[in-house]
Amino acid sequence: MALPSFEKLLKETDIREMLVIPTHFMQHLPDVEGARSVDLTVNASGTQRPTFGYYTGMMPIVDLF
Repeated sequence: MALPSFEKLLKETDIREMLVIPTHFMQHLPDVEGARSVDLTVNASGTQRPTFGYYTGMMPIVDLF
């Protein structure tokens, strides 16, 4: 059985600042278990990068009005 994956043509922002992961793929990522980020192994054109972190971005909503 194949592991879940997605393909994305990287934009400059993805490379220099942060990779935006499609929302529908988030269910396949490991749970952060109280942490703010998790390190993953990513295959980019056949080259494995051993540490690639993702940040959940879950922040409390603050009502400014």
